[in-house]
Amino acid sequence: MKRKQKRQLFTAIGIFISLILIGVIASFIRETYLDLTAPEPAFNTKEEKFINQLSKHAQEIQAKHQILTSVTLAQAILESNWGESELASQANNLFGVKGRSGQPIVSMTTKEFADGKWIEIKANFRKYTNWNESLDDHAQLFVNGTSWSRTKYHGVLGAKDYKIAAQEIMKAATPLIQIMPLN
Repeated sequence: MKRKQKRQLFTAIGIFISLILIGVIASFIRETYLDLTAPEPAFNTKEEKFINQLSKHAQEIQAKHQILTSVTLAQAILESNWGESELASQANNLFGVKGRSGQPIVSMTTKEFADGKWIEIKANFRKYTNWNESLDDHAQLFVNGTSWSRTKYHGVLGAKDYKIAAQEIMKAATPLIQIMPLN
């Protein structure tokens, strides 16, 4: 197998595992924290506090853009380690969004998979004023897509079930592999 094919396979496997985790976390969040009829629970753990801090704005994003709250929260949890990653704590960047010229940025060491191996590089990441700004930018990725594909993540918009949303994210992220159903 050629290096490029191996890299694509490893990337696809990593994304697939991440999306399974997103599905599990999204289901847990939906069942545990997003019952709006239940009395407000006491938020004692760091995980509960993190979810509580992001939930209201994630719900506003769902109302405006039809991106499931549970999926937004699950991705924030997975990408930022419950808001405790260096990038989240220093730059309010919950999703590992890279920075571009003209934006506030922070330079950090990160790992990238290149030429069949993991390497460390310095990269510029977007620096946000607060976590809500990071959530908004994440939503805009789904709404506006990328410069090379404006509809890349449109399958996520309006998904009524986190499993469907996770499959659409995976489909957009890994067009070279066959999508397996999340049960």
